[in-house]
Amino acid sequence: MKQPEDTHTLDLLGSTHQPPTPSKDVERYAFYITTTSGEVVEWRGLTLRQARVMQSTTNKHLPPNIENYGWEVQG
Repeated sequence: MKQPEDTHTLDLLGSTHQPPTPSKDVERYAFYITTTSGEVVEWRGLTLRQARVMQSTTNKHLPPNIENYGWEVQG
C-alpha cells in the first residue's frame, strides 16, 4: 500500500515547501515588560497562545526589577 505524501514535515535538505503564512485578518499580539528603571522590552507578532504563555511564565518567575508586564492586541 502506498503511503500518502507528507506535506507537513520540512525537508532539511532544501525542500521548496514553505510553511503556511497567516492570513492578514489573523490578530497578532504583543507582550511587554517594563522594568523599575523605565526600560520597556516588547515582543511583537505573537499568537494569543504565545502571549498568554509568556504572561504565565513571567507571573511564575517574576524578577524583582519588573514593574509591569502584560499582553495586548497589536494595533
